[in-house]
Amino acid sequence: VWRAVGRVLDDFPGMGAVIENHVSRANTAQLGKTAEKVGDKRIGIELSPEHAYVMQENVLDLIARYTPHIHQICWADRKVVQHDLGRFDKRYYHVRYESCWNGDGIVPTKAILDALAKGGFDDYVSLKYEKSTTYGAHLPPSEEALAHFPGFISAFGHFNRGAAKAPPPARATLTESR
Repeated sequence: VWRAVGRVLDDFPGMGAVIENHVSRANTAQLGKTAEKVGDKRIGIELSPEHAYVMQENVLDLIARYTPHIHQICWADRKVVQHDLGRFDKRYYHVRYESCWNGDGIVPTKAILDALAKGGFDDYVSLKYEKSTTYGAHLPPSEEALAHFPGFISAFGHFNRGAAKAPPPARATLTESR
């Protein structure tokens, strides 16, 4: 896939592409290894820390190793659903997660942003806010999430660098279906 994406990008100078780690698709380690192997700097990882946690990856170790290949962060948080927690079906223990307000879940924002900054990450952090009648129906309206996100993410200090260096871009992408 990465090489095919690279061939398409050959026709569009200056354009890049990202591939996101996603549950039941590629995990962060797989994407990092592929990025290292292919070595096409136009193609990188869109890291979704919440997906990495749901897939039980060690996000901080992966960031330390693959930061040069991370081109964008897709930010959301998750919390463990307490109902039926740890149900055992004679083969697996089941843990379920649901969307939550940024900062209320298991994604360690400060530790992740610190690790990214240490590795030299200086690119996009986008808000992922999935609210529909199926997913995240309990969450506030997307307008509130959009208004909350810049203050939330900036509170960790990595986007307030002053005039010496322009801050990395932060943008919000909302997905809301009705």
